[in-house]
Amino acid sequence: MTDAAAPANAPTSPPARKSEPPRWAMLLLRVRGLLLSGAFAAIVYGALTHASRSACPAQTGDVSAAQCQTYTLGPSWIVVAAMAVAFFVGLGAAARRPDPLAALRSLDRTRVVIISIALGSIVISLVWFWMLPVQQVLDQGGSLWFPFPFGAVTSDFTTTG
Repeated sequence: MTDAAAPANAPTSPPARKSEPPRWAMLLLRVRGLLLSGAFAAIVYGALTHASRSACPAQTGDVSAAQCQTYTLGPSWIVVAAMAVAFFVGLGAAARRPDPLAALRSLDRTRVVIISIALGSIVISLVWFWMLPVQQVLDQGGSLWFPFPFGAVTSDFTTTG
């Protein structure tokens, strides 16, 4: 029996698999990559945004006890929330794209934004923290104000002497 004589409803062999995955699979892989890189950026931000500084006033002859101050920098929830907002906004923007390639580009841009938020916040918070005039404020009086969203600062006062 030849192929020409085969009945019309006879099963045919499955089509050959393409070497390229379907576009929806590429989108899912890119979303997974975005989620993993966003989680990694948040972990790196949390691990590298730590610093501590201490200062004690200059001792004078009539002071028997000095109040030393310790400031500690840690990660801010605002930065982590900003990365999460960027993730969800990027997913929404990718979902609204009619072309799968445009959606992939949107997800790639979102990845760059999330990583930029993390790296920028690390650098800005550490530079800002080390530029605080802790000793000058302690010696001359006054207080430090921390309205800074890139890192959270806590202070601790101890009495020595």
